[in-house]
Amino acid sequence: MGNDDIILKFKDFFNSTTSKDIKQAYYDICEFYKIPSLKEINWEEEEFVFNRLFVGPAAPLAPMVASAYLDPEGRIHGVTTTDVKTFYYELGLTLENEGKEPEDSLHHELSICSYLSQAADFKPEYKDFFHKFLKFHFIIWVPEFINKALNNVGDSVAVRKVLNLFSDWVTRETNKL
Repeated sequence: MGNDDIILKFKDFFNSTTSKDIKQAYYDICEFYKIPSLKEINWEEEEFVFNRLFVGPAAPLAPMVASAYLDPEGRIHGVTTTDVKTFYYELGLTLENEGKEPEDSLHHELSICSYLSQAADFKPEYKDFFHKFLKFHFIIWVPEFINKALNNVGDSVAVRKVLNLFSDWVTRETNKL
């Protein structure tokens, strides 16, 4: 399993909608890293924490959208979203569920990272696109997102562990640049 595999596992975690999704993604990530997963986890509590941090119904404490961190006014579907959308189109890429969520959402950005990482195995220029996307966009906002989430995660076990593993992955990718 390669880099694109763990990217997709993180995407699945952050795209979870139920405690069952969160649980499955958590176990998949632990299995990928070959680390023990804790069995005594209150998954309803993890879902509550996940929703409080990332989804709502109240304003998320750690929004999963680049615009919230990069747009001077924190405007969703603003300049940041347009810039990311332009990058995708310049590569000839389209998004699943386009228009249903901002193009600069973590879900879409992890999809693009996975695609570029995988495509780099066949077309070396895609490695440059992947590094460009990471350097000039992704790593500018994602560490702040992770820190915001970790500062508000409370007693969560699974969400905290995934955030720490995601942070480690971002750090490793940053160090490759």
